[in-house]
Amino acid sequence: FFNDTATTEIYTFPYTTLFRSGDGPAITVSGGELLLINTALLDNVASESKAGGGAILASGGVSLVVQGSEFSRNSSLTFGGAIVLTDSGTTAQITDCLFGENESFYGGAIYVSDATTCMVDLVEFTNNTAAVDGGAVSITGDGSSFTSCCFRGNVAGNVGGAIDNRIGADTLLSESIFANNTAVYEGGALYNNSSSPYVYTCTFASNSSSEENGGGIHNDNASMPSIEATLFCG
Repeated sequence: FFNDTATTEIYTFPYTTLFRSGDGPAITVSGGELLLINTALLDNVASESKAGGGAILASGGVSLVVQGSEFSRNSSLTFGGAIVLTDSGTTAQITDCLFGENESFYGGAIYVSDATTCMVDLVEFTNNTAAVDGGAVSITGDGSSFTSCCFRGNVAGNVGGAIDNRIGADTLLSESIFANNTAVYEGGALYNNSSSPYVYTCTFASNSSSEENGGGIHNDNASMPSIEATLFCG
């Protein structure tokens, strides 16, 4: 499915599998608007060496809105096993969704590139894997937020078992749970590089780093997260 500078709405009700291409991205959208409601994107693969976003590649300043949908077992050889956001002005609003068992090198489920933003609410990220950084999500640049989300059992082969923040990614994290996420080197749950996220009323439980460099949070290069009313345990 390809959408170029148009407004497209996709509804599937009752909930059903709409995209299962096997060789993705299942949806490529550049510019315009795309609204997905009650949609399942499963088992898509961005197999080319430069391809990103096994399920959705969003670019060209598109406004992407996703509600009540599932992204499972999608994969990419590079960025964003399920979704990639790229190009200045591209935005995504993702609400009440599940991202499970997606895989890539950077951002097991979602990759947010510089000059794009991603607002996420009531979303579960479970058992996603990044071979390198950001087991669930990898973010470059400021403006993204995650509210009332659950990050559970995500794995990074390098840093940021749940989230990898880079180059000024002062991400807002509020009322969210980070549990049993793992990174091999640094930041079992959260890794910050030249980034100072806001962490408010979150819970970090039983996250780990195999090299014991910040089982919950690890900060590099003058990163200074603001943390308030947050629990670290396990």
